[in-house]
Amino acid sequence: QDHSPAVEAFLADQIEVLKGPSTLLYGSGAIGGIVNVVDGRIPEAAIEGGFSGRAEMRFDSVNEGNTNLVRVDGGNDRFALHADAVYRNNKDYDTPDGKQPNTFVDTKTGAVGGSLLGEWGFVGVSASRFADDYGHPGAPGALAAGERGVGLKLRPNRYDLTGALADPWGEGSSLRYSFGHTDYNHIEYEGNEVGTTFVKRADEGRIEAAFGGNSAWKGAVGMQAGDATFAAIGEESFVPETRTRSLGAFGVARRNWTDFQLDLGARIDKVEADQVTADARDFNPLSLSIAGGWRLSVQWRLKA
Repeated sequence: QDHSPAVEAFLADQIEVLKGPSTLLYGSGAIGGIVNVVDGRIPEAAIEGGFSGRAEMRFDSVNEGNTNLVRVDGGNDRFALHADAVYRNNKDYDTPDGKQPNTFVDTKTGAVGGSLLGEWGFVGVSASRFADDYGHPGAPGALAAGERGVGLKLRPNRYDLTGALADPWGEGSSLRYSFGHTDYNHIEYEGNEVGTTFVKRADEGRIEAAFGGNSAWKGAVGMQAGDATFAAIGEESFVPETRTRSLGAFGVARRNWTDFQLDLGARIDKVEADQVTADARDFNPLSLSIAGGWRLSVQWRLKA
């Protein structure tokens, strides 16, 4: 409850829930599934009509709060630009027993992005910042004695480059590539004093080739590499500073018949965790996944 997710659903184009073999495209530790937020911060196609946008303003009586959200996209068939911003300010919310202490939220977030477009595909970049200050209602402090509770200050910055080549080896194929850098800072305050500071610096790159087109089998193969350093400083620094490097190769495939669908997936990773207080450790997880579906009718489908 004290770690805020840096996602605004209002700004998303769509939210996907992936299960089964397709989760191996992104890692080996999500056996229950993956939630993928498609935010459109790097446009992948021309903006229909040359411009689009949406905005919303909310007022809440329960916490004397207001939230303002806006997103705009524009461009032509050669380039596209994106910008979004959110401001949220909520006081402690009301309950039948009075104010719930330490439930305030103050959020400021924004992002800009742009892409070059063409029949060959696209390439684009984006930068985003998420600034969130909020209270921890589970540790409200001794208010009668003037003691502030636990408060948190979240400051992640993210920079991304993504591109794709369209139909490089036939209709329906693609070659996608991406690189991302995350600079994450998270401070937990005990009253006015800094309790614990969490810091993470991470780089990740991936390349993915999709195939299939009009053939019976469709799928993708690719590689993913990452390098991240994590440190916790202060009262909760029971996790030592650790650098984690990873390299993974994956492949997924799907075939459809009239009423049947078969999905296959495989992934192998090499992970090295090097902490400052102990020897490095290596891991080589192997993941295999298979799923099938039988469409019983328009309304019913049996999956395993």
